[in-house]
Amino acid sequence: MRISNFDIKNFLIAVLLILPSFAFVPLYGYFLLVPLLITRNTKLDYNIYIIVLIVLLCVVNQMFNLIVLLRDFTYTDVIPYTIFMSVSYLFGKNVDVRVFHYLLIFISLEIFVGVLEYMAEVKTFFPALAENISGEAPFGYKGLFYYKRVAGLSTNSSAFAYKVIIGFLLLHFLRVKGRKYFIYTAIFTIGLIITFTRSVILATLVFFALVNSHHIKNFLNDVLSKKFKVLYVLLGIALVIFVLATLSSWEDLYFQLNRGMEDADLSQRDVVLGKYYEFVKENPFFGNGSYKLWMNINGELFHGHNSFLQTFASHGIVIGLVFVYFVFRNMNRYNYYYLIPILTLSMFQYVIFWGVSFMDLMFFYFLFITKESLIQDSSGKNERLETMEPSTKKHV
Repeated sequence: MRISNFDIKNFLIAVLLILPSFAFVPLYGYFLLVPLLITRNTKLDYNIYIIVLIVLLCVVNQMFNLIVLLRDFTYTDVIPYTIFMSVSYLFGKNVDVRVFHYLLIFISLEIFVGVLEYMAEVKTFFPALAENISGEAPFGYKGLFYYKRVAGLSTNSSAFAYKVIIGFLLLHFLRVKGRKYFIYTAIFTIGLIITFTRSVILATLVFFALVNSHHIKNFLNDVLSKKFKVLYVLLGIALVIFVLATLSSWEDLYFQLNRGMEDADLSQRDVVLGKYYEFVKENPFFGNGSYKLWMNINGELFHGHNSFLQTFASHGIVIGLVFVYFVFRNMNRYNYYYLIPILTLSMFQYVIFWGVSFMDLMFFYFLFITKESLIQDSSGKNERLETMEPSTKKHV
């Protein structure tokens, strides 16, 4: 079968989407997406004005806080990183859905590499990268899954795990069905295990709870109307077995999730979040002068481990609230399935608002999903619109 130029373009966009998410590939590779995303039909909307407003406010903030730049000068700080949100915007508005079918394959291939690392009992195949992975015990320390986390082709296991949850979101969004769905689900479940990032596991559970909420509603409606089905009996038995199995192995489960520690383990997040919270209290209006804040804590650099707290600390509360407004004005009944899991993850990780990154690009795509965008898509989204219409259709 001859591949059309349009298919080649989408394949190239998918390659440029995944490559900078790999270790040693610079993030500015995302700039190569721009000429591929600008088309004759490119239209600017209200969202671009919010982005422009954010950039302008950041420039003013930087001008009033040049002392921050002079204190630890780097050329990358001269240009406001928020300007790169324009790349994420173009991607979110103009990328073709067929790109994501290629992306599912690329994520699966990285999981295959991760499985090889897991079998070889190494966290990464990159020696230079392994030396820089800090705060980690030897592979499989105390038999904990947490210390068996692998990085695949990414910089660390968390960056790898972010792609795994995006894989789950895309399976639902693309309405993948049949054998292909079960194969991908099995692959991504393996990816979830070998990356064992607890915040990603939580966000994935939130996602599955959201997309299956209609089953709970239907069950309650049937129970209230005294309609009992064999399926409900089987599900009830399965639930009882699951609860009993969980209770019987609770100590082992807690041991794994809590990294073998007796007290609740937050991976230093309590320290980091506290430091950032204090910084915001002391610098509520200007933050770090719109220069991305990294804190040196006990000789190690940390970001905020919370996308919103990081944004407030870097820019101050006023600009931070514009970011919040930007997100929630775009949330609707067609995209909240995908946004809420990412926002849940963002409460525990610095995932979005980097300017441009793999997660920013995907977040912006989900952010701009509307009824109109689903109708206008030329690659079969009309069927998805029918299945995503909450008032008339059930979710799959």
